[in-house]
Amino acid sequence: MANVFFKSGLARIQSRDSTLYLFSDVYQVPLLPPEIAARLATGAELGLSVLLVLGPFGRFAAGGLSILNVVAVIS
Repeated sequence: MANVFFKSGLARIQSRDSTLYLFSDVYQVPLLPPEIAARLATGAELGLSVLLVLGPFGRFAAGGLSILNVVAVIS
């Protein structure tokens, strides 16, 4: 799972314009401006996927990635 989220985060970094387009026009993230939501999602995918690989932080990272997925489904 960490590999999937990490690759997704890398793709968001490589195509910043399309990421901003997605967060401004396609995804309707509640309570956050699109640019902040894009940065938070990218950071969460990259950072939490690394923590998921590290043993002691796996549960924390899994919880964070679960929240990220719930927000994605809602939006």
